[in-house]
Amino acid sequence: MAKIEFSPAFAAGLPQRLVSLNSIPNSETGSPSGVGLLGGWDYGNRVYLLIFKGVRLTKSEIISSRNLGTSGTPLRNSITNNLLINYNNEGTVGWSHNFKLSVLDNEKVIVNTEFVAASASGSATWFSLFHVPGNLTSGSIGNFITGDIGITGSGADIEIPDTNITTGELYRILGWKLKFPSSWEY
Repeated sequence: MAKIEFSPAFAAGLPQRLVSLNSIPNSETGSPSGVGLLGGWDYGNRVYLLIFKGVRLTKSEIISSRNLGTSGTPLRNSITNNLLINYNNEGTVGWSHNFKLSVLDNEKVIVNTEFVAASASGSATWFSLFHVPGNLTSGSIGNFITGDIGITGSGADIEIPDTNITTGELYRILGWKLKFPSSWEY
């Protein structure tokens, strides 16, 4: 069995880099340091947390779909046909996006969102969180992660009380902790 190890300092910074969490000065928010917005203040720097129904795409399928403007790719098809909820920072002025202040706390980012209406109905089965210089229809994916969604206690990457999502109902995320381990065995 092989092992990959990062220094704790390097691993601690990975979640912040993945979601482009940029700290906001206290004078603007009245918040302590280490608090920021996913995607920050750069409006060409988008972060998406997408909740899907259906079969989770493989890493290879997402990598082959990096250019979001290309129709017919696996990710473009999932966005078109299986997207249930789209949390994003597509707002154009100040705080007008779905991510609330998130916290960088001891090697993890704690993610919170506003309420967002589901765009479709179905059973939530997987998610993708990615950084896009551009937008969901014409950008090219930079960093990304995917994971499973299950009911509370299932051990899934995101656990929710009920995976059945209903069109038009409002959903939010509170206290989702994103952390990278400092070593992996494979």
